[in-house]
Amino acid sequence: MKNTYNIEGVKCGGCVATVKDKLSKLENVDSVEVNIQEKTLTVEGDVAKESLQAALSDTKYKIN
Repeated sequence: MKNTYNIEGVKCGGCVATVKDKLSKLENVDSVEVNIQEKTLTVEGDVAKESLQAALSDTKYKIN
């Protein structure tokens, strides 16, 4: 399953790396892509949006 969300706070390559690192560690996440210009996050795998946001809870990034 592939889902795309809006993401706030991602402004540079370092931000992208942090998001990808944290979300890739979640169970059932197969891939993570972040588009800085479009401010989107695409996650492939069977994982709830709430789990994604929880994984980013200690960061400035917010999934909408």
